[in-house]
Amino acid sequence: SDQRPTLCANAALDALAGHYDQEARQQGISVEGKLELPQVLALPEADLCMILGNLLENALHASQKLPPEQRQVTVMARMITPAMLGIMVENRYDGVLREKDGTLHSTKHEGQGIGLVSIRTVVRKYHGELTVETENHVFRANVLLNL
Repeated sequence: SDQRPTLCANAALDALAGHYDQEARQQGISVEGKLELPQVLALPEADLCMILGNLLENALHASQKLPPEQRQVTVMARMITPAMLGIMVENRYDGVLREKDGTLHSTKHEGQGIGLVSIRTVVRKYHGELTVETENHVFRANVLLNL
């Protein structure tokens, strides 16, 4: 929409971020952060959109389970160096995680979800790293990609 502000110089990521920003507003979820990425990226936009889309989808889903005053998502993405891209998505959650053998499982349905598995696949493709931290009902996913 012409009425919404530009969230990122890259058109594909801007469209994706705009979609989730609108979804968040409709659900009463505060979203803060910055997408400081160039217009042209050194990797296929589909890979980056898949990572960011899955992380935002999970963050909004987890936020829906909280009282409105606790619903908050922070998202940041930027080039750390000309050859390294960093993404961080953080959200509060209800403290319930489903784990089996050290692997997080979906809280939306039975078994392992495909979101984090898909992210790990792309992260490996770029010899990067995905770390997940949970502390004090805050879930944080950090992604580093080597371009």
